[in-house]
Amino acid sequence: MFSLADRVKTSEAKLNAQAEAHKAQVKDLKKKLAEMNEKFEVANAKHKISEIERLRVQKNVEELRDSKERCYEISLECAKNLKNSFAKVGAYSSEQRFIRGEPDGVVQWISGEVKAFDEILSDRGDFYAFAGARGATSILEKAGCKHAKAVV
Repeated sequence: MFSLADRVKTSEAKLNAQAEAHKAQVKDLKKKLAEMNEKFEVANAKHKISEIERLRVQKNVEELRDSKERCYEISLECAKNLKNSFAKVGAYSSEQRFIRGEPDGVVQWISGEVKAFDEILSDRGDFYAFAGARGATSILEKAGCKHAKAVV
C-alpha cells in the first residue's frame, strides 16, 4: 500500500508538473496569438492605406492625363488662331508637326511663331507706311503740286 501511495504521490507530482507546464505553454501560446493578431491588424491597416493611396494616385494620373489632353486641344486652337492672324496680313507660318496629345510641341511652335510676329509687324508697317505715303503723294499730284513728284 505504501508503494501504491508513493506511486500516486509521484503521479500526482508529475501531473501537477505537467499541468503547470501546460499552463505555461497555454499562456505563451495566448501571448503569441495576441502578437500575431496585432501584426495581422497592422498589416491589414497598411494594406487598406496602400489601397487608398493607390486609388488616389490613379485618380491623380487620370486627372493629369485629362488636363494634358485639354491643354493640347487649347494649344491647337491657339496655333490655329495664330496661323489665321498671320494669313490676314499675308504672312505664312512655319510647318507644323505635332504629336497627338503632347502640348509641348504645340507650345514650342507657338513660341517660335510669336518671335517672328515682331518681324512681320515691322515689315507690314513699312509696307503700309509706303502705301499711305504713295496715296497722299498721288492726291497732291492730282491737285497740281509739282513738289510731290520730286519727292517721289
